[in-house]
Amino acid sequence: LLDGPATIAALRQVDPAVRFAFMTGGSGAWNFDELMATGALRLYDKPFDLARLGPDLLALAAEGRSAAA
Repeated sequence: LLDGPATIAALRQVDPAVRFAFMTGGSGAWNFDELMATGALRLYDKPFDLARLGPDLLALAAEGRSAAA
């Protein structure tokens, strides 16, 4: 079973430019700074406000599309 950072490392073997955000109910062995140092765009703590989460994720996706163009 992979944790978040291990999952990102595996995904980067396929696509080094993968963009991601973490959603967590607790960082476990990882603190905020360590998770952000992996290249995460955001860290969302649960419970999160879906009314804010949706627009924020859409904005991050749009940034990724414009950066890829």
